[in-house]
Amino acid sequence: MSNLLAAAKKYITLGFSVIATDANKRSIFKWTHYQKEKITQDALATMFASHKTAGIAIICGAISGNLEVVDVDCKYDLSGRLFEEFMQAIVDALPDLAHRLVIATTKSGGYHIMYRCSALQGNLKLARRGATDEELIQEPHDKVRVLIETRGEGGYVIAAPTDGYAYSQNTIRDLPEITSEQRETIFEIARSFNQLMEPVSHQHKFVEQKTYSKSPFRDYNERGDVVGLLQAHGWQVVRTTERQTIFKRPGNSTSKTSGDYDHDKGFFAVFTTSSIFEPMKGYRPCAVYAMLECNGDYKEAAKKLLAMGYGEPYKPVAKAVKKFIKKNKQLGITNEDLQVGLSKTFNISFQDAGEDILAYEAEEQAAAGEFWHWNSIDEKLSIIYIRFVKFLQQQGFGLYFYDKSSPIFKIIHNDANRLEEATSEKIKKFIQHYLEGYDFDGLEYTQEQLLEIIYKSEKLFGEKLFEFLQPVTLDFLRDTKDTCYFPFRNGIVEITQGEFKLRSYGEMNKVIWKSDIINHHIDIDLSDDFECEFSDFIGKVCGNDQDRILNACSILGYMLHKYKHPAFPHAVVFGEETEDESKGGGTGKGILVRALTEMMSAEIIDGKNFKIDKSFAFQRVGLDTKLIVIQDIEKNFDFKKFYSIITEGITIEKKNKDELYIPYEDSPKLSITTNYTINDEGNHAKRRLKIMEFSGYFHPGHSPQDEYGHLLFNDWDSDEWNRFYNFMFYCVRLYLMKGIIDLDQGGKYRRKKIKGQFGEEFMEWFDDYSSNGCANWNEFSAKYNDFLGSNDLDKKDYSIKRFKKGLQVAADNFSFKLEQRRNRQNNNRYELRLIKTT
Repeated sequence: MSNLLAAAKKYITLGFSVIATDANKRSIFKWTHYQKEKITQDALATMFASHKTAGIAIICGAISGNLEVVDVDCKYDLSGRLFEEFMQAIVDALPDLAHRLVIATTKSGGYHIMYRCSALQGNLKLARRGATDEELIQEPHDKVRVLIETRGEGGYVIAAPTDGYAYSQNTIRDLPEITSEQRETIFEIARSFNQLMEPVSHQHKFVEQKTYSKSPFRDYNERGDVVGLLQAHGWQVVRTTERQTIFKRPGNSTSKTSGDYDHDKGFFAVFTTSSIFEPMKGYRPCAVYAMLECNGDYKEAAKKLLAMGYGEPYKPVAKAVKKFIKKNKQLGITNEDLQVGLSKTFNISFQDAGEDILAYEAEEQAAAGEFWHWNSIDEKLSIIYIRFVKFLQQQGFGLYFYDKSSPIFKIIHNDANRLEEATSEKIKKFIQHYLEGYDFDGLEYTQEQLLEIIYKSEKLFGEKLFEFLQPVTLDFLRDTKDTCYFPFRNGIVEITQGEFKLRSYGEMNKVIWKSDIINHHIDIDLSDDFECEFSDFIGKVCGNDQDRILNACSILGYMLHKYKHPAFPHAVVFGEETEDESKGGGTGKGILVRALTEMMSAEIIDGKNFKIDKSFAFQRVGLDTKLIVIQDIEKNFDFKKFYSIITEGITIEKKNKDELYIPYEDSPKLSITTNYTINDEGNHAKRRLKIMEFSGYFHPGHSPQDEYGHLLFNDWDSDEWNRFYNFMFYCVRLYLMKGIIDLDQGGKYRRKKIKGQFGEEFMEWFDDYSSNGCANWNEFSAKYNDFLGSNDLDKKDYSIKRFKKGLQVAADNFSFKLEQRRNRQNNNRYELRLIKTT
């Protein structure tokens, strides 16, 4: 890595802030600090000495003299000409600047265009395209591909001599300073390659209060001369292609183009920020008209367009005419005969009669395709319930019978293999959203009228109606004994003992709970080094003891692995190693729980008020819940009540709902946090409990925020999140390889446990007894009386049964064997002794 270190030092002398990166282009260490302060020589040497170092990156922004980079990502270019056309446009617009720009090639076949400019911003996306059908099959949740973007304040770029990176035009020593005007010209050119626009809707500015036979907006969109309109307002036509008309904005501009009208899509879009239009937004012709002619007032635009002959005011068909048409159609009269009869009966022209028939048929056809019906004769709206049920089924709603032998079901919504429970409230929101996007142009009723009917229909969202939905069969993505899955935005991480692998959604083709998809673009780290803030946190709460760290990592892996092995039904307790209960708390247990919730769907329950035998104790647990955390349980918590949940399954009881039983293999795992200890006396408890003790490194006087200078999770950048996820993958793989790596409970935790069960006075007495002649046989009654006397207690204060049980539990916890006998030579009295076993 000596060549990278030498290059890094040269970059620093040239005024750039640099960091070392790994093979996945991620910073070796947390890098945000170096956005404000350049790295020291010692830190630089340490960073580039890491075995993970594979490249060098330059931090953009003010720290590097206002460096900004335009990143042209050619791997997503479907034309194969993106960079060449982009550079030619820059040469045409800025001939004196184009040859002075610094250009570097990237490992993926892209280009970095580099310069300095005082007008700096953060990272910007300048040109995008939608994912192709093939790409969506592979990654259905990644619907956008970025073609051109910038790296500015808060960003960095990989630089030469990293493998695959080299300067192709000039070197970074020759970095030019450009003006804000030149920068804007480059940005305008970049935006001209944008293929993905967000349509500008006029609904938020103007809501039609009445319907039209034909909307003036729709009519203008279909036949309005938007090109002529733009020219009338000073926009110059630069050129016309088969699909587009290219414009230059009014006024002075060094750019050759400023916007275009796409005739196929019917959108006008601008690349410049120097116009009344917003860049990278799609404007329909009616929106262009409203902006240019009416200052964005769509109500005024509708009036003007109607006056110009666009659209038709609504001409309702008379009730008598509708009745006549309906009656004759029911009798099987043909449209030709009906047109003649209508003309004679109502003394209207033959053409008007034909238009009335067409209008009636259009109304009927439109009504037949939806779950509501408009009675044009009585002018009434109504809901057709059977259509409503069919509509919900078409939209992915159905009944999910979790237990095939049970009549109990859940209403679910399946959206492209993304599943979620659907309450009546969620279905209401879905219907509302659907109608908000529905086109009511030309209808005799408004959105408001239909919503009013829906709001008043109590039966529409009742469970009795939902019972008519069809049952669905679902092929879930499930963890297996040897494999664990984590869905991310860009694919599904598959973890086995041997490797991590990113697999596409199309390849898996399984149903996933929507709540399980982690909202992050994951990059898998194939190295064996998973340093991150959270791994450092784990080290500190484990006292930087390697055995304890491995135990903690394997426990995390167990919790994250959703498969429940029938032979290993465990509950995990996060406790504290401190002996003094009064000094507990603030050790970081909540942060570890937060880490688990970032990876899986979890339900957090307040342990202070939790009663397992209380009705609705688990009412917030859903079918997608993978983990239940009972947080901060009280002293003397009865763990035995959880045995059936840990080993058998869980019954979910909700108010006014049928109870639902989730069997063991699909039920959530259980975790408990406490400042106290849990009675693990007996083999049943020991088998079920796995305890992770938190050291006292963090405490109320020194929090993780004090240690790291910010809140964990809340203040992380994408790079730190990626490190965190990869560390958690490592924990899962460790568990798959070795299971839970057991560790003896710490002495302080054991002492706290004995104190909690049998009192502090008993612990002090046992310390004295076990260290002074405990291997000799002693009369049990004598030791019992000795204990009472040394603590000024009566038998009523401390029973002999409790004392005997305390001896056995303490012996088990501190590596003694408690031996008992009846001594015939001593009047058959009961005697005991403790033998050290280790």
